[in-house]
Amino acid sequence: MVYVRVDGNVQIGMGHVMRTLSLADAMRKVGLPIYFLMSNQKGEGETAAELVRQRGFDVIEIPYAYQEKDGEIPYLARTLAQFPTVFLVDSYAVTPEYLSALRELGKVVYVDDLCEEIYPVDGILNYNIYAENLPYQERYAENKSLQEKATKLFLGPQYAPIREAFVERRSAMEKEGKQKNGGQPLNVLFTTGGGDSLHILPAIAEDLDKLLDGVTYHFLCGPLSEDGEKLTSMAQMYGPERMVVHGPQENMALFLNRFDLVVSAAGSTLYELCTLGIATIGFSFVENQVQNLAGFAQQVGMPTAGAFDQDMEKAKEKVFMLVREYLQEDEKRQNLANRMASLVDGMGAMRFAQEMKRIHEETRHS
Repeated sequence: MVYVRVDGNVQIGMGHVMRTLSLADAMRKVGLPIYFLMSNQKGEGETAAELVRQRGFDVIEIPYAYQEKDGEIPYLARTLAQFPTVFLVDSYAVTPEYLSALRELGKVVYVDDLCEEIYPVDGILNYNIYAENLPYQERYAENKSLQEKATKLFLGPQYAPIREAFVERRSAMEKEGKQKNGGQPLNVLFTTGGGDSLHILPAIAEDLDKLLDGVTYHFLCGPLSEDGEKLTSMAQMYGPERMVVHGPQENMALFLNRFDLVVSAAGSTLYELCTLGIATIGFSFVENQVQNLAGFAQQVGMPTAGAFDQDMEKAKEKVFMLVREYLQEDEKRQNLANRMASLVDGMGAMRFAQEMKRIHEETRHS
């Protein structure tokens, strides 16, 4: 049994949920039974839990707030079936003490974006572009003396959890032999991911007149966005040839593939955009996106607009400047798309699923 411990809500967004869903899809394909464990105190996680159920996974709801991880251990010990168990944990609200206690119930693999602490776990997943530059090898070599077996390390974009639809779309594009970018009319997408706590999209839309004419600008409202009505009203003012608002998409790969340029927060979406080879301008609006943004800038030359949470106006003006630049230079846009496509092959979730299957088999035989 594999239990995926993850949360999603207005405060923390949906990024953790979306990437674990991609991993869970792959683990299910290799024959692993999957349950999600999700906090839902006072309904705060209902949207995320429903999304998981829609993907065909069972959810065990935990009656604790998502920040109260240590208090949930006795509940999990009473509730979970006594099978050979592996936990996949994706949360910033955990402590080494929590993971150590969870390890009494089964093997633990932790999704760690930061490498700020040494965790008492059986495996670490960090698929981020900067992961191999962090001191995981040194830190977990020291940790080996504390455990019977060394912590397994799954590092770098080769493990990026890309949804199957993106892999299928990339394969179709390769067979068609067509390049996505270029041609008219041009379409640009702005997205912040699952939520938009800083209301970045309305701030950009307010100054849409600063961008090029003859281009349609699209705004994607994630499932946790509170700005749908405001953006829709603004789109009516600009008209459909200038501004279009979209809600959550069933087939995100097909949706994204229509755009010539995307302006995106530096979360998991960047890896999906790489899989499709779509030129992207990146930005951050929370601390955990800063390293990712810098990594993409360094490794594929992605243009970046900076941090909206540090200086909204400065970042917005940089977005406008870069959008104008990349719309006017087709070759520059295509070269960026090609560099991005070479970084991620879309098979990361399946690679990780095979590793989880090996860990699960070790649990059965231990």
